[in-house]
This record gives sequence, C-alpha cells and structure tokens, in this order.
Amino acid sequence: MIRLRVGSATDTGLVRSVNQDAALVGEDEQVFAVADGMGGHAAGEVASEVALRALRAYAQPTVEGMVRAVRMANQAVLDRAEDDPELRGMGTTLTTLSLVRTEPDGEGPGSGIEAELLLITNVGDSRVYLFRDGELTQVTVDHSLVEDLVREGRLPPEEARTHPQRNIVTRVLGNEPDVEVDPFPVVPRRGDRFVLCSDGLFSELTDDRIAGVLRRLKDPTDAARDLVRLANDAGGRDNITVV
Repeated sequence: MIRLRVGSATDTGLVRSVNQDAALVGEDEQVFAVADGMGGHAAGEVASEVALRALRAYAQPTVEGMVRAVRMANQAVLDRAEDDPELRGMGTTLTTLSLVRTEPDGEGPGSGIEAELLLITNVGDSRVYLFRDGELTQVTVDHSLVEDLVREGRLPPEEARTHPQRNIVTRVLGNEPDVEVDPFPVVPRRGDRFVLCSDGLFSELTDDRIAGVLRRLKDPTDAARDLVRLANDAGGRDNITVV
C-alpha cells in the first residue's frame, strides 16, 4: 500500500500584488495539484480556484478518471468565463499527482489483482519533479514556447530560464473546449519524493538548488517552505507554490 506524506507552501512573491496560484492537498491524501492562473484583474485567481474545485469534484482513482477530471476542470473554467464577461480570456495551468489503481487484466498468474501507482498529469508549464536516490528529474514536459524551442534545438537549455519569452504558455485550461492532457504513470519506490510547483519556483531556482533543499530537509512541509523562501530570496518575481 502506498502511503504519502505531504507539505505545501505558497506566496505572492515580491513583485505581484495578487497570488493567482492555488494548490490542492486532498483531505484523504489521494489527489494533489498546483494551478497557476492567468488573466487580468482577479481572473487568474478565479481560474485556478475554479479548476481545483472541479478537479476535486470529478477526480477518480483511475488513469482515465483523472484525465477526465482535468478535462472537466477545463470545461468549468470555460463555463465560468462565459458567465462573467470580466473573466473572459482567463486560463490556468494544472498539474496533478494522484494515487490510482490499474485495472486487472483477467489473464495469467496474479490476474484480478489491482495495483496502485502514482499518476501525474499536466497542462501548461507548472511542473512535477521526482527526487529519487538523491537525484532530481523533471517528470512533466512544459507546454511553453521556450520548451518548444529547446526541443527543436533552436535554444540551448541553459538559456531557457532567462529567455525573454519564457512566460509564453502554449497549452492551458480555459482556452479551448478540447484540451490535451499529458499523463505520466509512475511506479513509486520507497523513499521517492515529488515536487509539484508553479513556474515561480523554477524560474528563480535551478534544479540543483531544488535538489539541495530536498537532500537537506526530509520533512515535506519544511522543504516546501524553504523552497518558497529561497525563490523569494532569488527575486520572487512571480507567485510561488510548492506541494
């Protein structure tokens, strides 16, 4: 049986006046998420909260169920914007981690036994990292202009964090009725640690600095708070959320 310990922290940062990020930490420790809203006035804040409420309402402990829940969150953001002209054009990223069951195949030895795994889903440029055996790996793929440029070989990876167009996101909830959701199933190992975060963290801290905090601090709440503190110390130019 998979058992999870969780900690979270969020901060407006040192430049923005409103925190448009939001985090979901399920009461039953089954579903976790980070959403980074965008839009004028308070629209981004509304988008991230609407998405997380819908995710909580529709989440199911299967791969298909979680992908569907993200799509329902997309529809919820679209519906809310349609109802309120002041919210038109709002959107949000959504990155999730959940405990899911695989379906038994009914064939061969051990058939009929459900297995538990962790499912990560992503829309946008919020991230999930896996910290395993002392090494940090990015699980999700950013849906952003700079990520496209890096993948096409037109931009060196080390320049992505400082590129002037690094904030352009190519896929979000609330933009189109049909949203493509990237699923990443992970078979967990004992001692694995995951970091869900908005771009306010990794735009200020390198992966090496994030890994250094995880090596130093074992308690998840302490680690989340320290990562937010360090991101602010490095400039805090955006909202910062860590789960």
